[in-house]
Amino acid sequence: MSEFERLKRIIEEEATTGRDPMAPLEGDGPVSTWSFSTLKAFEQCPYRVYLSKVGKIREEQGTAAARGNQVHEAAEEYVRGETDTLSKDLEKFALALTNLRDKYAEGTVEIEQEWGFDKHWNPCAWDADELWGKMKLDVFVRDAGDSCQIIDYKTGKRRGNEIKHTDQGIVYVIGAMMRYPEIEYAQVEFWYTDEGTRLTKSYTREHVLFLIPNLERRAYRLTTCKDFPPRPSAFTCKWCSHKATDSCDYAEGA
Repeated sequence: MSEFERLKRIIEEEATTGRDPMAPLEGDGPVSTWSFSTLKAFEQCPYRVYLSKVGKIREEQGTAAARGNQVHEAAEEYVRGETDTLSKDLEKFALALTNLRDKYAEGTVEIEQEWGFDKHWNPCAWDADELWGKMKLDVFVRDAGDSCQIIDYKTGKRRGNEIKHTDQGIVYVIGAMMRYPEIEYAQVEFWYTDEGTRLTKSYTREHVLFLIPNLERRAYRLTTCKDFPPRPSAFTCKWCSHKATDSCDYAEGA
């Protein structure tokens, strides 16, 4: 069974129960907003989100994340025309970035978009009281007509990350189609700047409509959660800064 068929079956089953997928399951919890990164962290280990969002314990940025931010900033500055010098980290995408730069000058490219949504997918600001979902897009291209393109820069490897990045792209496409009702087709590209490779996925509005309920369920699990159990494992703890700072009593190897 394909992912499309699986989600279609879920929607059909929910229709027979009469449950509104937009309604909170058990009332709001202490974490009232979600983003893709917070969702992934929550699904790996709810306690990590509790420490960061409820306990307000800051997660230290690793060297890989810091470098990723630097590459993002360099790409943003070049596309905006704030510098004519392309960073060496971006040379494998020199032609593509120059094309984006030209489109930005024409007004068809938007950089570092911060999209916010309330529980009914109405657009709102990140500082709005009704904010529920947050998305930050590296590049958003409005093509002529009813299509768009979303681009995300990645400094890591493509291999082994295809599923996670496809999941991230689906979240962005849902946001684009909820924000712009006229969009019928969307393409998401992940540019792996170190490798010079791309991961490209395309979606229609009909397809996206079947993907929305799954994202809503995931988001409501987070924003209605009141019990954040730890799920320590070799993989999740390895990449969690709360283990490095000894702020988690459950970290594997602590």
